[in-house]
Amino acid sequence: MEAEPCSLGRSGDGSSVNRSNEEKLSPQLVFVISLLVGAVLPVLYYFNRVYRPSDLFWELPGHKIGKLLIGLALAGVVGLALGPGEFKPVTERVGRMMSRLPRAAIGVLTWIRGLVVVVAVGLFFNRFQYRVIMGDGPIWFDLASDPFIMGSEPLGRWMHYLSYQLVALIGIDSGEAAVRLSSVASGMILAGGTLVLARGALGRIAPGAAVWFMLASPWAIVFASFVETTPIAYALTGLHLLAGLRYFRLGLKRPPWLETIFIMLAVWSHGMVLFSTGAQATLVAIWFFRFKAETSRKSPDAARVWRALALCIAPFSLLAGTMLFARFAGTGLEQSPWYGNARGGPDNRLWIDFTPSGDQTRYLFLEYFYIRDVLNLWLTSAPLLAIAPLALIDLFFRRRPEAVYLGAALGGLLLFSMTWNADFSIFWDFDLMAMFGVPAQILALLWWDERLGRGPAMFLAWIIGAVNLTLYFMPNVV
Repeated sequence: MEAEPCSLGRSGDGSSVNRSNEEKLSPQLVFVISLLVGAVLPVLYYFNRVYRPSDLFWELPGHKIGKLLIGLALAGVVGLALGPGEFKPVTERVGRMMSRLPRAAIGVLTWIRGLVVVVAVGLFFNRFQYRVIMGDGPIWFDLASDPFIMGSEPLGRWMHYLSYQLVALIGIDSGEAAVRLSSVASGMILAGGTLVLARGALGRIAPGAAVWFMLASPWAIVFASFVETTPIAYALTGLHLLAGLRYFRLGLKRPPWLETIFIMLAVWSHGMVLFSTGAQATLVAIWFFRFKAETSRKSPDAARVWRALALCIAPFSLLAGTMLFARFAGTGLEQSPWYGNARGGPDNRLWIDFTPSGDQTRYLFLEYFYIRDVLNLWLTSAPLLAIAPLALIDLFFRRRPEAVYLGAALGGLLLFSMTWNADFSIFWDFDLMAMFGVPAQILALLWWDERLGRGPAMFLAWIIGAVNLTLYFMPNVV
């Protein structure tokens, strides 16, 4: 169902514009471009080390090249086998069997299937653990049992503490186990939420394919027992974006309170998510201006204005409230200031240098090392970022609210990756910088759902996911 008319909706019926776009950008061309960028470009880039830094996160040890090629071939075969066309007779037969069951039984089976998927995701990420401890890893192990406040990322920090309490219940007194569990649990949360939201958000793309595509992304390695506070932020940001797409597709008229809860928790989990809140502003604006279509009023009533104001403030409320509490009551740990890392980490500098200065940060805007590391981050974290401009322009004339919504999140997080001062290098802080990969992946799924049939869209999701899993995930886990 289309979203209700609004200020960001389609202008006129848009039919002439859409027909013009159809002629210039056929579904076949969309498919070929997506396949080349998502599956071929990463392979070429991966084996070209000329312009890559020596300390690249996704580095491939030489002795693994043979295994990688074998794995890539097998992944391609698996992707082809899992394509919907191959299993169409089976799925139709299962569908006929399911239709004969009572509605309650179908619901139970659906939840059981979802539970199996979520548990499988947890077992996979627990089995294949990221092999390098990055950033402040050892410190998090020691602090897992302490409920102190980390002002810039409270929920991300408390995930460690909650996980510690959980493993303690089964007799495991290990900070490392707790921190790794919080990472795996975040991946399971994203998997479960995607299964619930994908059908309404992405239409023809099966929820299972959406889960595969999201969790086979390069950035999803943060769920592989990754030692940091960021994994839950990735999961909640992804769920917020999917929930917003579902809101638009279903044409819901209620205030988007449920969708706001996701972004409120995401910002509370890590302050970097603030750069994606342009999506929330878009969602609120679209709901707010629907009063013209829903009523005969020329201006909104006071209740609508107050609701809109509350929806705009809510995403920042938990983080701001936690910082305010820590400011006056203390954090519970002397080494942790009330603002956490919100002032830029050890050197207290938020942004990179934009002009040469005596006291330079690690990066100077547009210098060689800056361009090299930023491009490397973009290409390895989200290969499909290269098709994002084309997808956004095309979707702007077809599903304008959704295009603006995802574009706002993607643009804000890309800006963050370009300007934030990574104290120890972009390579070392990749988990902090790579969140733009979340809206980039969801944007690709939305574009394929809009422009391609179910079969081609699912084929791309499986194949590109398999390539990313083989190239960027498997060589970096044990």
